[in-house]
Amino acid sequence: MAIVIGEPKEVFDENEKVELSALNKLKSVFKSDNSVVIYFKPVIYNPRISREISPDILIFFRDLGCVVVEVKAWSLEYAKDLKIDKNGMLTDGKRRFQNPLKEVRRFVETLLDIGGGPASFVFFLPNMNRLEHKNCRKT
Repeated sequence: MAIVIGEPKEVFDENEKVELSALNKLKSVFKSDNSVVIYFKPVIYNPRISREISPDILIFFRDLGCVVVEVKAWSLEYAKDLKIDKNGMLTDGKRRFQNPLKEVRRFVETLLDIGGGPASFVFFLPNMNRLEHKNCRKT
């Protein structure tokens, strides 16, 4: 069974609920693999930017490296409505937030900086089916 670090005891909002569903899916996928470590919401200090970062989930594979899992509870409609402002931030018209692609790349770079490589990333979009995800890439 995969080793899980940081599993929450309670969930406070919808985003955490979706992140926890991703964690549970990963635990199910790796239930018979004891060489995998899944770290939920780790806090990692990045010396290059002198601050902490906190990816949603890290999956460490013995002798292979690490995968950063970025979880977004976006529907296809929500994703299509997002705009990029003049500063490169995403906006839904009500709030602004970091582009998740830039954010996850920073997580990977941090892991590489501190010797945690090789590293890569994946987005988990549980509120989109395969066809919606495929169509989202075309828009």
